[in-house]
Formats: sequence, structure tokens, C-alpha cells
Amino acid sequence: LGYLEGSRTMIKGVDGYMDWNQVDPKSPYGMKSYKMREFDMIFKGDAAFVCFVADVESVTPNGPYHRALRISDFYTKTNGQWIQNGSDTALHQESLEEQLATPRPLGDQMRKRLLDAREAVWRAYFAGDRATLEKLIPEETIAIESGDNTWSNRKTILDGAVDFAKHGGKLVKLEFPKTEIQVYGATAVVYSNYAYELETGGQHVNQSGRVTEVFVLRKGQWVNPGWHMDSGR
Repeated sequence: LGYLEGSRTMIKGVDGYMDWNQVDPKSPYGMKSYKMREFDMIFKGDAAFVCFVADVESVTPNGPYHRALRISDFYTKTNGQWIQNGSDTALHQESLEEQLATPRPLGDQMRKRLLDAREAVWRAYFAGDRATLEKLIPEETIAIESGDNTWSNRKTILDGAVDFAKHGGKLVKLEFPKTEIQVYGATAVVYSNYAYELETGGQHVNQSGRVTEVFVLRKGQWVNPGWHMDSGR
């Protein structure tokens, strides 16, 4: 009974443990060695509680991988033999901090979801779609708009979107000619060149520039708590 590294639900029984690991013994990848950094235990009759930190070396398709694990195991003695009955395995804090500070790759599906969320924010703003914006722009949002020294918050952004649509403004065209993405943990920084065309009051207005946008993955949804736009000139 317990938890393994990355498990979101409790693992029960030997079958649950083996199903979670699913390691092919013939695979060239996986854990290759470990070294105990800390180790201690306490005994209470026929029960023992064991805690340790292990530096683990593994081989992955992307090359060698080092991490430190913090593990607590619970044992009981049955018929003279110590049997492991419970375990809790998690990344050590130093490995967690290192992982969160290291750029990570973004798979094709997640990249699409991120860029779809980015475009949804822009289109919802120009459509005055407050309901969509409320889902994608969190309370703490801070934005710096191009050519404006006034910083925006969630309320001013939502009000601006509604006001634009109320006065008959329409988005005619929206493009992102160049986009680069950096991802750290659950945070993505999206750098883009943008260009859009608006129709307002019978006039067509073209705007272009650069934008840096911050997205955070929360409960499976990319939300947009900040951006900084400039003209690129």
C-alpha cells in the first residue's frame, strides 16, 4: 500500500505495484544504479519504519538521467521474515527544484493545446466573449499593452473586450508569423510576432508587433495570467 514517484492515486497490492512500473526487463532504459545518501530506521516490536534518500542513475531515450528520491517504507515481521507492507516514494526537494527550473520539451498535442488557448484569448477579446475570457484569464492577470504606459488587470481587460464589441468592432484577420516557446514545469512563455486587422466604424485598422505571453497549466487547462506587447519598432 502506498505511493510511487508521480502516482496520483494510492497503489494497492503487488499487482498494483507491478502494473504501475511496467518495466520491460529487456529494455536498455531504466534505473541502472543508486547510492544511499541518508538512511535510518526505527523498530516497534515486529514493525519497522525505514527512511532514506537515494541518488538514482537512469538511462532514458534522451540520455543519462540523475534524480534524488525520498523514500519511506513500512515493514512487518511475519514468520521471522521482514515483509514490506507500505511505501511512499517521491522526488527529493532538490530534484524537484532542479526539474522545475530546467526547460522541458512540449509534445505536439500539448503544444497544440497551448497555441489553441493563446488564439482563443485573442479571438475572445475581439469578439467581446467575456465567458471565454473569464475561463482563460485568471484573477491575478497583469498585462502591458503596446504603446500604453498603463498596465491592465483582469477587470480592465474584460471591460475593454466588451466595450470593443459593443461599439461594433470586429476582428478581420489574426496571424502569428513567428512563435517560440519555453516551458518550465507547468509554465510556458510564448514569444510571438503578431499581426491583426480590425474593422471598426467602417474603417480597417492593421496592427503588428511582438508579444511575450505567460501561460500556466491549471487543472488541464492553459490559462493566460500575463503578457507584454510592443510595436517591435
